[in-house]
Amino acid sequence: MSKKARVVGSLGDIVFKVSPKAIQTINNLEKSVGADYATHKIHNGYAKLEYTGKKVTKGSFDILLSAFLGVNPRKMQAQLERNIRNGKVVSFMMGEKKIGKQWVISDVKEKYTFFDGNGDVLAIECMVTIQGYH
Repeated sequence: MSKKARVVGSLGDIVFKVSPKAIQTINNLEKSVGADYATHKIHNGYAKLEYTGKKVTKGSFDILLSAFLGVNPRKMQAQLERNIRNGKVVSFMMGEKKIGKQWVISDVKEKYTFFDGNGDVLAIECMVTIQGYH
């Protein structure tokens, strides 16, 4: 394996990469696409559906921010939170392929899993939810 970092993908300024010094990548990527329909009741008949528009595309994935993998978990967690708080619109890439057009991070659930003897966090499991921005 090459000694250079390999970029797996990115979500705006958050880069998913694998190198001999650090591993920061995603797992369990899910994407949801849907449509909205209105239901019109028909007397003595079956209800009729009417297409009314597209639902916002949603996605989610898990990311492990771990000092054991060469990542500063607090720094990366703060970067995710900044993107949420600022409403930053970002591109989402996996490999060389752009996923959708533009996205916002709408939610991050954090699970603090490891601490050192001083109480400093060593690993955070993040469940990230993104939504298509149109």
